[in-house]
Amino acid sequence: MNRKTIHIASLGFHRTQRVDYVIRHVGGNKLVILYSEQNFEQAEAVKDDICQTFTVELKKVDPWDYYDVLNKALEVVLDHFEWNIAFNPSLGTRVMTAALVMAAAYINAPIYLVVESDGEEKGIRKIKPIKREKLTAPKKKILETIISMGGKIASAKELGTRVELGASTISGHLKDLREWRYISSKINQISITNLGKTVFRLAKHWETRKKRRG
Repeated sequence: MNRKTIHIASLGFHRTQRVDYVIRHVGGNKLVILYSEQNFEQAEAVKDDICQTFTVELKKVDPWDYYDVLNKALEVVLDHFEWNIAFNPSLGTRVMTAALVMAAAYINAPIYLVVESDGEEKGIRKIKPIKREKLTAPKKKILETIISMGGKIASAKELGTRVELGASTISGHLKDLREWRYISSKINQISITNLGKTVFRLAKHWETRKKRRG
């Protein structure tokens, strides 16, 4: 049985036909459009045009918040984990484009970009991004521990005790997780972000899939 394909596309104010162009030429079963509050009308118009052929879902994002766009895109991936995933970042802000490229790299999914000449669509360029390194076992354990504590923990020292890692070792892991915005710190308290929760859930899915294949 062939797996279904879902396209995740960003939307701007102009050239909205690029979204339609990609899914019709590449093929698929469903389209999720990431739109902003400011271009809701454009999103509705694209949905009305495409939904006669494909299932279409709208998902609102902050177009200038990289981590919000990235998180929303990965949430779609989680909801369609058994599907083939494709990304279309041809429209929207440069922040939206960057976030979708990172999402594609994270799950090793293809990116489709529209090639234009004289204002007309002339073809599609398929790009396969370099895959982002998955969470290591210690980092997964750190995130899992924070989640088990209700999403936050009093200090790095307490976290180190719970995950059985020395101060210098856990410090390096926490530095990485902060830079990736998977966790945040305030007055020594460490909290997991929405993006961190989503990435952790994806990591668990990968573990399950690997065990099934094994």
